[in-house]
Amino acid sequence: MDQGSLYLIINLMETQLKSSPEELIQKFKSLKTRSDLAMLLEIKEDFLCKILYGVKERKKYRKFEIQKKSKKIREIHAPPKNLAILQSKLNTILQLVYSPKPCVHGFVKGVNRSILSNANPHKGKRHLINIDLQDFFPSINIYRIKGALMSYPYNIPTDVALVIAQICCRDDGIMPQGSSASPIISNIICRSLDNELMQLARCLKCNYTRYADDITFSTSLFRIPKELAIINNGVSLGKKIISIIEKHNFKINTDKVRYSSPLERQEVTGLTVNEFPNIKRSFIRQIFGILYALEKHGYEATQKRYMDKYFKHSRGAIELKNIVTGKISFLKMVVGEDSPLYRKIVKKFNNLRLSEEIFIKPIEELNPYPLRGKCPKNQPWNKWFSLYKDSVFLLEITDSDRAKHTGTAFYIGNRLLATAKHNFQYKDISINMGNDTIPYESNYPEYRINDNAADAGIIKITSNILDNNPWFQTQLRLPEIGEEVIAIGFPCLSQRNPTLVMHIGVVEALPVNYATNHRFIQVSFQSGGGLSGGPLVDKRGFVVGIMVENIFYLAEPNVPSRPYGQAVPVEYLFDVVQNFSMEPNLKQKV
Repeated sequence: MDQGSLYLIINLMETQLKSSPEELIQKFKSLKTRSDLAMLLEIKEDFLCKILYGVKERKKYRKFEIQKKSKKIREIHAPPKNLAILQSKLNTILQLVYSPKPCVHGFVKGVNRSILSNANPHKGKRHLINIDLQDFFPSINIYRIKGALMSYPYNIPTDVALVIAQICCRDDGIMPQGSSASPIISNIICRSLDNELMQLARCLKCNYTRYADDITFSTSLFRIPKELAIINNGVSLGKKIISIIEKHNFKINTDKVRYSSPLERQEVTGLTVNEFPNIKRSFIRQIFGILYALEKHGYEATQKRYMDKYFKHSRGAIELKNIVTGKISFLKMVVGEDSPLYRKIVKKFNNLRLSEEIFIKPIEELNPYPLRGKCPKNQPWNKWFSLYKDSVFLLEITDSDRAKHTGTAFYIGNRLLATAKHNFQYKDISINMGNDTIPYESNYPEYRINDNAADAGIIKITSNILDNNPWFQTQLRLPEIGEEVIAIGFPCLSQRNPTLVMHIGVVEALPVNYATNHRFIQVSFQSGGGLSGGPLVDKRGFVVGIMVENIFYLAEPNVPSRPYGQAVPVEYLFDVVQNFSMEPNLKQKV
C-alpha cells in the first residue's frame, strides 16, 4: 500500500455520527457557538480546540504525488487521522444541508448525479465548449469558506464559520486536495458562480453543467453565440464568461479550453456525447484485451504483466479481477445492464470463473435495446444481402426414412457456422456451398450444440474453405417491437435448386415460451421451409436472431388465419459458442 493511501484510510466507526439525519440538520441550523459545533461533531470542545490549535495538527498534512493521464503530477495533501475524522463528519453534515443546483453533478450524494448525468444534457449538440478551472481546490481559502458559510442559505455566525473553515484548510489557509470535505465545500463556494453561468446559458439558449472544475457549455444553434466563444483558428472564450469566472476568484486553464463540433469527437467528463453518452473505444478494447489475456495466459501471468505495466511502483498487491470488475461496473453505469456490449463482456468474465459471478439478467427478462446512434436513411437491405450472400449456406438433411429436408446456416467467423439446433436431429447432413456439396463425415465438419441453450447450434468447419468469406457480425440485443428486420435463407422445399431469398418484415412481439421458458422474436413474415437456421438481420447489418419456426395463427371460423415467423435471440447462440470454446466436455459430435 502506498503512503498516500495509508494516510487516507479512516476508521469508519470513528467517523460515524450517532444522531439521525433530521437531528443533524436541526443542530446545524441552530449553530451559535463553537460549543454547539463540537456537539454537532459529537466531540468535546476542548478536543476540538486541541486538534485545531493545540498540537498544530493542521501542519501535519502528508504530501504525496499521483500521475494524471496527461502524465502531469497532481499533489495530494492527506490530513492526519484526527483531522481526517472531523473532516469526514463535517462532509456528512454538509451533504445533508447542501441543496445542489441542477447544473451541479460532481460530489453530490443522495441524488442521481454522476459523470453520466453531467454528459446527458450535451448529447447530440452542434457546438460544445469544455472549460477547466485552474488549481480549483487550492484557489479556495479559509476566508472564502468563512464568507460562504456566513451568507445565505446557511447564515452561520462568524466565529462558528471560522472554525469550520479552519477544519477544512491547512495551517496556511489553503483548502487541500485530499480532504474528504473539500469537494462539498467547493460546491458551496461555487453557488454564486453556478447561478450566474446558468443565467447566462439560459439567455444564450445553451446548456450548462459543472462537474467539480470541469465546466461545459453546449448548444444546438446554427452559430455559436459570440458571448460564449469565438471560433477562428482556435477557440476564444467570450468576455462575459471570462468576467464571471474571474469575478468569483477562479482562473481558466487556457490549455484545456476546447471547442468540439459534430464532425469530431465531443467529450464531456470522459464520455463521448456526439449521439448519446458512451464510453471511449480504447476503454472497451482494454477490457477485452484483459479478458483475452486471462483466457490465453491464465490469471497469474496476466496479473504479473498488468502490474509491471501499470502499477510497477505500487507497494501493495492489486488484484486484477477487482480492476476488471470495477471497469465492468463503470460500463454498466454508462450503458446500462441491458446493453449488448455489457452483457457480452459480463458473460466472458463469468466464463473465466475468477471470482463470484456478476449477476446478469436472463434473456427472458431482458428489455428491448434500441439501435443506438445514426441509422441509414435509406433501406440497406440490398447492401447486406449482397455483402453476405456468399456466407449463407444450404443444409441438406436426410431423415431415417430417407426423406429430404433443408435448412440454412450462416458464417460467423473463426470457421464456425451458426444454425438452428433442430437441424441436428438427423446425422445425415451435407452443406451446400455453391457448386460444391460437402457430405457429413466422421469429423469433417464437427457439429456442436449446447443442450441448455434454446434452438441454436454451431458447425465447426475444419478446413480453410471459408477463411476468405465475409462473416456476419452479431449483437446481443433484443430488437424493438416495430423495428424492421430481414431474414436470409433457403425457404424453398420442392425446387431442384433452392434459391437464396430475403424476407423483409417487422418485429411484432417478444414472447416467452411458457413450456421451455425461452424467449422468441416474433416477425411478420413466414419462416417455414428451409429458412430455419437463417440469420435475422437489423438495419446496421448485425444478426439479432436465428430463424427457427413458422407459426399458423388459428383464427375463428370465417376469419382468415395469418402465419408468422419466430426467431431465437442471437444471445442463445453466443452462449453456445462460449461453452464450445470454454468447456472441453461439450466438444462432442451429435
